[in-house]
Amino acid sequence: MIFRTPASVLPGLVRRSHEGEWIVGVHERGRREVLKTFADESRACAWLHERLTYESPPPSPLTAAERDELLHDSEGIERRAQEQLERALAESRRRTRHDPPTGGH
Repeated sequence: MIFRTPASVLPGLVRRSHEGEWIVGVHERGRREVLKTFADESRACAWLHERLTYESPPPSPLTAAERDELLHDSEGIERRAQEQLERALAESRRRTRHDPPTGGH
C-alpha cells in the first residue's frame, strides 16, 4: 500500500506552481529550495512521505581504534566538532549575505 498525503496537510513542503506542476521543497526565512517537481499531487506527496519515513540502516559497530579514540581523546573530538560547527555557521552566514531572498512566500 502506498501512503499518499494531501498537500493541504503539508503546508510549505508541497505546493502547486503557477504552471500546474507540484513542487516539493522548503521555504525558510524568505528562501525557497526546490527538492523535486511532479506532474501530480499524489506523486509529490508519496515521494516526500517516503523520504520522511525512510529508516536508515543501523550504524556499524566501532572499530577498536575508533573506540580507543572515543575513550581517550574526547576533548579533541569535541574541539574538532566545535570547529566544524563554526565553519558551517560562517559559511551559512556568508551565503545569506550573498544570496538575496526570493520574493513571495
